[in-house]
Amino acid sequence: MKKLSSILFIISLISLAIGLSDAGSNIFSGLSRAMGAVFFVLAYITRVIEKAEAEEPGQLPSEVGVSRAEGNQPSTGLLTPAHHAH
Repeated sequence: MKKLSSILFIISLISLAIGLSDAGSNIFSGLSRAMGAVFFVLAYITRVIEKAEAEEPGQLPSEVGVSRAEGNQPSTGLLTPAHHAH
């Protein structure tokens, strides 16, 4: 997964460099800038997912909610009347 985020980041840098150098027509330059931005966001998302997987390698996202419910920890900051009774 780290290789994927690095490749996406490199593609975004290349696209942004082409777009900012105004090579070709204005349409090509604008599309290159837009592609660079999209690939940068994709690289950022894959990097965040990679870090999240490294922190909790054994748990699936559905299991995280179950462990919160079992530990009596509210999933949100709001307290219900049942929480006040304890």
